[in-house]
Amino acid sequence: MKTIKQIADDLGVSKQRVYRYIKANNIGEAHRDRVASYYDESAETLVKLHFKSDFASTETHQNVSSDTVVDTLVAMLQKELDAKNQQISELTSALTMAQQTIAAEQALHAGTMKHLVDEGVKPQPGFFSRIFGQSKNMS
Repeated sequence: MKTIKQIADDLGVSKQRVYRYIKANNIGEAHRDRVASYYDESAETLVKLHFKSDFASTETHQNVSSDTVVDTLVAMLQKELDAKNQQISELTSALTMAQQTIAAEQALHAGTMKHLVDEGVKPQPGFFSRIFGQSKNMS
C-alpha cells in the first residue's frame, strides 16, 4: 500500500494531480490513519495507467508537432537554398560576360595603340603625365 505522495513520486507528477484524479474517479482508500490515506495496488494501478496513457498521448502529440515544425522548416530552407543557387548562377553568368567584354576591350585598345604606332602618330600624354612628367625643356 502506498500514499498519494508515494504514487506521485513514482509517476513523476505532483501529488495534487494524483489527488484530483483519485477524487474525480471516486477511488477509495484501503486504509487511513490520522495523517495519511493508503491506497492498495488496484487503486495504484488505475492511477498509473491513467497518467502513463496521458503522458504517452502528450508525447505523441509533441512528437507530431515537432515533426511538422521540422518538415516546414526544412521545406522553407530548401526554397531559400534554391533561390540562392539561382542567384549564384545568374551572377556567375554576368561575371563571365563582363570578363569577355573586358578582354575584347583590351584587345581593341591594344590594336588601336599598335595602329597608331605603325602610322607614326605619337599618343598625347595624359593629364598626370603632363603635370608630373619630366619636361625635356628643363634639362
